[in-house]
Amino acid sequence: KFEGLNHPNWQGGISFEPYGAEFNNKLKLYIRQRDNFTCQFCGAVENGKEQNFGPHHIDYNKKNNSDLNLILLCHSCNAKANFGREKWELCFTVLNEIQHSTYPIGGI
Repeated sequence: KFEGLNHPNWQGGISFEPYGAEFNNKLKLYIRQRDNFTCQFCGAVENGKEQNFGPHHIDYNKKNNSDLNLILLCHSCNAKANFGREKWELCFTVLNEIQHSTYPIGGI
């Protein structure tokens, strides 16, 4: 069976760690609004009939609730992001910086 220690994505039980206190409904709504209720990877948009999309921790650290560490993903993309975490962390870091950079086009 692919459970617990036998699962290829086992990370030592970190998925059971609690989220930081600031990861609350207010922050989640802020990220959803900031990202226009749109999955920042596939472009799917919340339709109001299904469950809301959720902020994903780019570095997989539930205590790091910085804006630059949160990106809105649909449920499908969030599930995919649990395989090959290093590549997704890089992908979402770059994507989030592009989407939410405060620098003018052309650089600093």
